[in-house]
Amino acid sequence: MSDVVLTGCFTLAGVIVGALITNLWEGSREKRRLAFEEHRWRNDRLLQREIECFTDLHTSLVECERSFNTYLMQKGALTSEALHQDLIPKRNEFSRRLGLASLYLNRTDEQRLNAVDGQFIQALKALEVALATTRPHDFDDTLLIERASGAKEFIRRRLKPTLQNSS
Repeated sequence: MSDVVLTGCFTLAGVIVGALITNLWEGSREKRRLAFEEHRWRNDRLLQREIECFTDLHTSLVECERSFNTYLMQKGALTSEALHQDLIPKRNEFSRRLGLASLYLNRTDEQRLNAVDGQFIQALKALEVALATTRPHDFDDTLLIERASGAKEFIRRRLKPTLQNSS
């Protein structure tokens, strides 16, 4: 009889230990799964923010370039009012979005886009001087258009791999 009781106790102890190990293993696995899901969710969210940031930067660059091109085509109808209502706010918006995108840019890319922003600033100053002195503007508008187009291509190349990785 004592052998039967002893065997029953060992069997019961084995079942309890097995249940505890299984429970600990499942709990550990669930914690790892939840940690992985949280990590993936954060990465997806950060990637989405980066894509939105570059998309907004590209949009503001295109709007700024179009405004400058439109303004440059109207060489006879340059007004200070149009300059301050259209070009300056769009350039400021591009600069603001460039500042946000700089979080995701490497040093070289940021320098290139800052050079484009500098060209926009130079063009605005040249237009202001041209309007103040009533002379035809004497800055190189083809260089401005060329640099802005180069920046658009740069942003598209930078955005394309990010968009492909997200799908």
